Formats: sequence, structure tokens, C-alpha cells
Amino acid sequence: MVIFMEHCKAIFPKKLYDGTASPAVERVAVILQGSQIVDILPADAAERIEAYHPERIDAGDKYMIPGLIDVHTHLMMEGQGPLAEETLSRMSLGEVHLLGLQNALKALRAGVTTLRDCGSVGGVSRNVKRFIQKGRILGPDIMICGMAVTSTGGHCNYMGGEADGVDAIRHLIRQQQKDGIDFVKLMATAGGTIGVARGNTFQPEEYQAAVDEAHRLGLKISMHVCTYDGVKAVVDTGLDGMEHCMFYNDNEEPRRDVELAEKLARNKVQMCHTLSALGATLVMLDHKPREEWTAFDHSEYKRISEGQRKLYETMRFQYECGCELVAGSDSGWRYCDFSIGLAVALKLMEKAGIPLPEILVSATSRPAKYLCVDDRVGVIRKGMQADLVLLDEDPMITADAYGRVSQVYKAGRLVDQLI
Repeated sequence: MVIFMEHCKAIFPKKLYDGTASPAVERVAVILQGSQIVDILPADAAERIEAYHPERIDAGDKYMIPGLIDVHTHLMMEGQGPLAEETLSRMSLGEVHLLGLQNALKALRAGVTTLRDCGSVGGVSRNVKRFIQKGRILGPDIMICGMAVTSTGGHCNYMGGEADGVDAIRHLIRQQQKDGIDFVKLMATAGGTIGVARGNTFQPEEYQAAVDEAHRLGLKISMHVCTYDGVKAVVDTGLDGMEHCMFYNDNEEPRRDVELAEKLARNKVQMCHTLSALGATLVMLDHKPREEWTAFDHSEYKRISEGQRKLYETMRFQYECGCELVAGSDSGWRYCDFSIGLAVALKLMEKAGIPLPEILVSATSRPAKYLCVDDRVGVIRKGMQADLVLLDEDPMITADAYGRVSQVYKAGRLVDQLI
């Protein structure tokens, strides 16, 4: 017999997708008590449902999924066009902290109940995480790497995480572990930072030292890799994750390197392609009247579209070779706003040819396992944290559904759109 529990809610969705590859379940009641899912019952099990004395929430035209997980964001970045260097030149560190909190709340309203910050300055991500953890405001669960590890003058050097040589890299990782990071992020190649030389960032022994030190401290390590040569340089290090995952060098076509892709798959390297990092710029331009486009807009649209084509081809090839995909947006970067970042990334995964069930798994149960939080989030199951999203459309019909968020529950609490 069910013991009476106060403050229960019973949500009745049209369909429930539990975050695994399982088919949808229809006509169910999801029972929430406090921060947890305490039961999932058939909708017609009236006596068992009423034993909880729940508040009944009719979501008969909605589609329930687990809270979404975005494994690649930057809370310190605006997502409105400016590069981080520009933001830091005109905002105080206090203002950047407020920006980080605003970004976290934008993500939560968009259905992202867990996010990973992949590089920040001045303790911004750490302090936003702590502010939310202390219950001062409702927000997503946040995992941080602190300052991304880079070489002197390397990609994102403005974050402050510059280190050269094996000893300096080990020291920086140790210091950040002391400061409370959840994982290590290393810039293996150049990226979009102004004035940074192209190519690989470190020597082979430096890559290996970073992996060894992270693992010695019980931390996972993910690397930013934007070239085919970069992938080859780090594939045998034992890294846990790869960001951007490009199989081509500058001005080249993608390589269909089956041996390399299958090695990544065997090593279970989690691949995060951040399709919306620049794809969001195309979305922005698509919503801008063509008569208002500048010559720069036209050239950027052409340049980015070509880059996206190569990234779609790379992602699809890697997926077909068995690589495990995890969804990430790069929210904060350029025009990738936190309010749309992950939804755009998931839609672009569909455009790249990734099946809809795989897209859902890549944003729920798989990243939960990768981030070692699968004991409480990532799937809808009795005993799990009540991180839930209700969509207006069916995500197994179109990935556009991820941009049609109706309601979000974070640890059992309905997210107020005004927070």
C-alpha cells in the first residue's frame, strides 16, 4: 500500500520518452514528490494514483522527455555576436558574473537542466555554480573545468589557463582540481581566438601529461580539436571526450579515415560536434531580411555554410563508424545564445542525418553517463531526480520539437519563465 506523501504532483503527458532508445510510453502518470520521481503508473490506475493525493497536471497534448544536458557551453560569453575578448574589454568581472548567471537561467528555461561549462575566466563558472547550489536561485546543475588549459598565446588564452611544458601543465591541473573543477578541458589545437597561430597547441608529451594528470586526480579530460592533424595527435592519449571533432584541416575536404574513427569508437571517446557554434549565425541571418544583409553578411553566410557542410559530413561519418555522440551547443560563442543553443544543435544533428532516437539519447542518458551523473539524471525512472521537459511537438517526428518547450521541471519545481 502506498504511504501518503504531501506535496505530490501527477503529470499526465500524451507520450513519455524516457531518454533511452525505448519507444514512447502513452497513457502514464509521472508522480513527483519533492525533488524526485516517486512513481510512474498507468494513467488509468486511478486508485494507485489517488493514494498519493497528488496535484493533477493535465499535459495530454505534450511530450515528456528528461531534462536536457548540454555538454559544451561558455557561461562567460554573450551569445549575441561579440567575441569574448570584446566582452572582457567592456565589462567588469562583476558584470561577467551576472552575465553568467543570466545565461544559466536562459538555458534552464530552454529545457537544459544540466550543463557543462567548457572554459571560463576569473572563477565565473565556479561562482555561478555555487550560487545555484546554495539554493539562492533555481538553476541548472553545472559542471566546470575552470580555465581551459592552453599554451602561452593559445586558443582562449584570455581565460588565464596558459601553461607550457609538462610540469606547468600538471601544476595547473592540480591547482584547478584544488579549486573544485569537475573535469579538465585542454585546447589541443587553435580555434577562433584572435591572433592565435594555426595548428596544434602542444607537443605529444604535453598532451599525454595532461591526460595522465587528470586521470591520476580522478578527473575526466576533454580536448578541443579543430583539425584532422589534431585528432591524430591526441587519439592515443586516453582522452575521454573531444570537442568539435573535425576530420579535416583548414581549406581541406573531410577525411573518411575509417581506422581513425573506429579507434575513437573503440576507445569510447565522447564526440561533441557543437554544430550550433557557427550554425546559430546562419539562424540569425535567416531571420534577418535579405535586403538588410551587408556584404560581410553574404560572405559569412557562404563561409559558414561551407564549414557546416563539412562538419555534417564528418559527424555522420563518425556516427556510422560507431562513435558515441553527446550533444553540445557552444552556447555563448558568437550568435549562439543560451536560449536557443542546444535546440539549434539538435536540429542541425537531424540535418546532418543523425536519427531522431539517437539525438534524444545524445542529449539525455548518454551525456549523463559520460558526466557520471546517471545515478540521478538523464532518464525518466522511479527514484531519479525530477528534471523533466514538456514539449509541444513530438521529438520522434522532428528535432524542431526541442525549440518548442512548454514547461520545465527542475528537481520537481516548475521553472517560472520570469526567473
